[in-house]
Amino acid sequence: MLRKTRTILSLIGLVMTLLAVAAGCGGPKKLPSQWLDRRLFESNHSYVYASDTRSAKATQGLVRKIAKQFEEATGRQAPRMLIIVTDVDDDPLVADLYDMYRLTFRYNMPSLERRAEQDLQRRWEGMWQFRNVLHTHSFLLAKQDLTSSLGLDSQLAESIPWAAAIQTKTLMRQALQELTDQAEERMFNAVQGEGTKQAGLKLFVGLKSFELLSKMKAKRDSIIFAALVASHHDLNENERNELVSTYWRWAKSGPSWLRGRPPFDRKSLNKDH
Repeated sequence: MLRKTRTILSLIGLVMTLLAVAAGCGGPKKLPSQWLDRRLFESNHSYVYASDTRSAKATQGLVRKIAKQFEEATGRQAPRMLIIVTDVDDDPLVADLYDMYRLTFRYNMPSLERRAEQDLQRRWEGMWQFRNVLHTHSFLLAKQDLTSSLGLDSQLAESIPWAAAIQTKTLMRQALQELTDQAEERMFNAVQGEGTKQAGLKLFVGLKSFELLSKMKAKRDSIIFAALVASHHDLNENERNELVSTYWRWAKSGPSWLRGRPPFDRKSLNKDH
């Protein structure tokens, strides 16, 4: 009887140990409830930092959809993602404009290749007119970005190999409106007094704005997908780049209701995971 009791207790101890190990593998622990002037919202698929519940819930739904696409494409479980959301009234993640630019364009999407510092500096000189809307871009965040640029505790960052910074649709539309207004002003000045041409230009700018909004959404979704892919170390470099570039081409190919499902070839992926 005593031996049986000891056996049962040993089994219980083993189960509790396994549960503790499993819980420790589930993702980062003790993330701060407030960070970067945003609150933490947790779900099964994501840790979302957002300034309000509406933005957080919209992001959670988006991540859930993209996680399902990732699982269908790879046959692998999607990791729980860290997502930082910027809305209209939020401050940029980084105060310095050039540092924000470096974070935004550090990875040469749709590949996961890091850009050289010289390339970043060269591109910076040519985008002066877009610097005021840098905070409206979505971008990848590697572990070192979370610690060195955003100040996350290094021990917490160890369990977050990749993350994503995205913007709300409201912020996208506001940024596009600013760019549209600037473009209209410049073009209208060039055809001052010619009403027919001005009407045509207004239509052209409106159509271009719709196209750009679709591309911004496509990039946001592709960034989240890329973070999921990069977090799976059993995928080799070619597999990662192929997955991300396929998703990127599909995401920007047209409206979501016309695109169908992403055209992945699961047979080309190694299933021994």
